[in-house]
Amino acid sequence: MSQLNQVHECLAERRYDDAIAICEKAIAIKPDFPAAYHNMSAAYLGLKQYEDAVAACKKAIAIEPDYTAAFNNMFIAYRRLKRYDDVIAASKQLIAIKPDDPRGHYNLGLSYEKLGEKKAAIAAYEKTTALDPEGWSGSLARARISELAATQPANK
Repeated sequence: MSQLNQVHECLAERRYDDAIAICEKAIAIKPDFPAAYHNMSAAYLGLKQYEDAVAACKKAIAIEPDYTAAFNNMFIAYRRLKRYDDVIAASKQLIAIKPDDPRGHYNLGLSYEKLGEKKAAIAAYEKTTALDPEGWSGSLARARISELAATQPANK
């Protein structure tokens, strides 16, 4: 079984420390292996070690700047840390690299919403639905738009 498969098995079984150990071994052999850092970030998320997850994501992105999965884990970690300005910055970074990736726009919307910036959130969600009209991100964005329209006054 390859190291990557072993890591995925450990993550599925919630053996996060084992997953981290396997990733560390892989990184020792091949320090420029972004998937190892990404999988390590997933294990850190499972352990609720969000700062470590962010650090692992940043390493993966430094190696492969358009590594969307690493951005996604970084968005999760930053949100759990309630660092919405960092989610916004990372979302904009991903959007600059991959403007047609709906996940960057969706995460931007989530963060604007948390910061009370309704108009900016709706604009980001609308962009998400335009990019992913039938997909998961688009569906979630439509739900957020409906909820914002129904529950929040139009102020920002």
